[in-house]
Amino acid sequence: MATFGSIDEFNDKDGSWTQYVERMSHYFAANDISDGGKQRSILLNVCGASMYNLISSLCAPSKPGDLSYSELVTLVTNHREPKPSVIVQRFKFNTRVQKERESLAEYLAELKRLADYCEFGSMLKEMLRDRMVCGVRDERVQRRLLAEPDLNYDKAKKLALAIEIADKNTADLRGSTQSGEALQIAVECDVRVATSQDRDADAKSAKLLVVRGNGPSLLGRDWLSIVKLDWHKVNAVTVEGKLDRLLTQYKQLFAPELGKLKGVQVELSVDTNVPPKFVKARSVPFALRDRVDDEINRLVGEGILEPVKYSKWAAPIVPIVKGDGSIRICGDYKTTINTALRSDTYPIPRIEELFAKTCSPTADKVKAITDAPPPSNIAESVSGNAELLRQIPASPSDHARASAPSPS
Repeated sequence: MATFGSIDEFNDKDGSWTQYVERMSHYFAANDISDGGKQRSILLNVCGASMYNLISSLCAPSKPGDLSYSELVTLVTNHREPKPSVIVQRFKFNTRVQKERESLAEYLAELKRLADYCEFGSMLKEMLRDRMVCGVRDERVQRRLLAEPDLNYDKAKKLALAIEIADKNTADLRGSTQSGEALQIAVECDVRVATSQDRDADAKSAKLLVVRGNGPSLLGRDWLSIVKLDWHKVNAVTVEGKLDRLLTQYKQLFAPELGKLKGVQVELSVDTNVPPKFVKARSVPFALRDRVDDEINRLVGEGILEPVKYSKWAAPIVPIVKGDGSIRICGDYKTTINTALRSDTYPIPRIEELFAKTCSPTADKVKAITDAPPPSNIAESVSGNAELLRQIPASPSDHARASAPSPS
């Protein structure tokens, strides 16, 4: 004989025990199963191992098969869902108010759920009406309900839902955007608008809406009728700030990839009497090895580092863990090449001196700066981020002096 539907094992995530028993009753009714013994056997067979263990514990010292179906259901119900205190449930019901962003339909459904154990009896609809009127968030809806004579629950529900739907439809019509999303109106007010040619008495009233989010300011038709411009000659309107113009004009400076200093090539002035120095790689903690390898591969892939097989010079790397957990690869050149570099004793001007020389620009000064050739020799000590070797190009002869042994 074919059966209608199926019953899965009980799971708290799928619903309460009471709902599971209700589904079981509908299953028995759909398949004309009225025999109590058969109902008990089906329950014990499909309820699942966890629930069967619970039933066995509750029945001890008797066996689950010794009790009837209704006795088993009552036993589990009293254990899992004991009857709550009426006083506590009525307190929860009478203090429940509509939450922010909770629709009226959701609020009413929650009130009905709380009323299940309040034992209101014939007073249920009156209590639902009173709680709905007292707990609704929208003051306009509340005033409208309080002004309604002979208000019952069904009438109050119908009227409140109609107002809520009308407000939503109005917001969709007035606040729709090109993306299809409704604008979230923060403030709506009437303002007095007057052009430079108008007198105070000629000022007109217009509606101003302040919405949440980012976007250009828009003029509605009411504003267009007040602001007297020859709109037929306005073919396009663009909103572009100073920052946007700067980002567009100098986009190469703000590109996400690593930049490079142009017109300059670093040449390291090395004392030839100092022999090359090769320092072995320092051990890297096991917890950082994978991240260090990934960062080295990234630097090689972007052309910042270049793998070599042999080198007379080698400085150990120092992996620095950044705040986001990523790794910064630095070279400890103070142990190798820095000891052989000739120091540049040229005094670096102070910032005040630079400002003093450029505060009164003249045509000759500007021309001297723009026409100045790039320096041909910059001797610097190299210690720090490996990406500087990419941003400030070094001469090919100095590449070997900036080598670092692989940590793995």
